[in-house]
Amino acid sequence: VKVLKFFTELRLIMNSVIGSLISMLWSFVMLAMIFLIFGLVFVQGCSSYLSENGDWLLTQQPDNHEMLLESFGSVQVAMMSLFKVATGVDWSDYFDLLVLIGNMYGVAFISFIGFYQIAVINILTGIFVDSALKLAVPDRDARALSLKQDDEEAREELFKLLKEIDTMNTGVINVEDFAENLKKKNGKLQAQMTLLGLPVDGATNFFRVVSVLCGDESMSNEEEANIQAFVECCMRLKGTAANLHLQCVAGDLVHINVMLQQQLELCEMLAEKLASDQTAA
Repeated sequence: VKVLKFFTELRLIMNSVIGSLISMLWSFVMLAMIFLIFGLVFVQGCSSYLSENGDWLLTQQPDNHEMLLESFGSVQVAMMSLFKVATGVDWSDYFDLLVLIGNMYGVAFISFIGFYQIAVINILTGIFVDSALKLAVPDRDARALSLKQDDEEAREELFKLLKEIDTMNTGVINVEDFAENLKKKNGKLQAQMTLLGLPVDGATNFFRVVSVLCGDESMSNEEEANIQAFVECCMRLKGTAANLHLQCVAGDLVHINVMLQQQLELCEMLAEKLASDQTAA
């Protein structure tokens, strides 16, 4: 079981990774567009600055001249520089270069850093997480198997708790022992009943109703119930009532009401006939 569980989790991880490839592709396209827009701005600023002050910069600050060309000499180079900044490279050197060509470009570079770190990263992370969560949902068969396993575990646990009440090992529990154990605060039986969505108040009435629904002919009254049959009946009653169940009950009530009306009319007819017979006599 552990091996199967391991491979199930591995399959879910693989499905999440493969299903996120399309999101990753469009994320690369969006990042390329952002790098392209900001790269064009910085390349334009660098080109204008070098056309006006290139000779002076080459003479006075040859290192900065070389770094400008290496970092923002073309659109492709500028995009690669922004990609390095986005992936964790120290951006202080790039900032100093852009401030050199104009404070406006320094502000634009800081805006790029803030926009990327605050908006773009969070949006992309949200998209990938959302895609992964959708793809990580187990398929129908896996959910059905999981629900079946949960029901079996709940059935075994309830049977075990009721078996503990049967100290004589007769396979039968009575209403007094059941109500006494259910009234215990923080008891295991009370917790299990609550987990199954079964009422913990009115233990006596609940026991009697369930014992009748069990339909065990070996039980002569409603004060006792077979443990196995009691557990099976409790498992059928667990949870809240569905609309179908309520509609079935409503239909049964209508049917009973019609039968009662018919019986009432029959009784009235018989009473009238009996009265007429007595008058004739």
